[in-house]
Amino acid sequence: MTTQLISADSHIMEPPELWVERIDQAFRDRAPRVVDEWKGKKGEFLICDGQLLRSVYGGFPALRIKRLTA
Repeated sequence: MTTQLISADSHIMEPPELWVERIDQAFRDRAPRVVDEWKGKKGEFLICDGQLLRSVYGGFPALRIKRLTA
């Protein structure tokens, strides 16, 4: 018998541009996105439709790698 392990601890590992690049163009301005600043506060924040969903603490490693290599 083969056992499959599924991680379900809610880490976000998708590239930060995923939703903005792949959603229908009519909805791109409302799509979830990562921003470097939210209302004057520096950091990484996940927003959607102009609303803060959460602060992102290390949740987007692809974004960090992209910045380090840019």
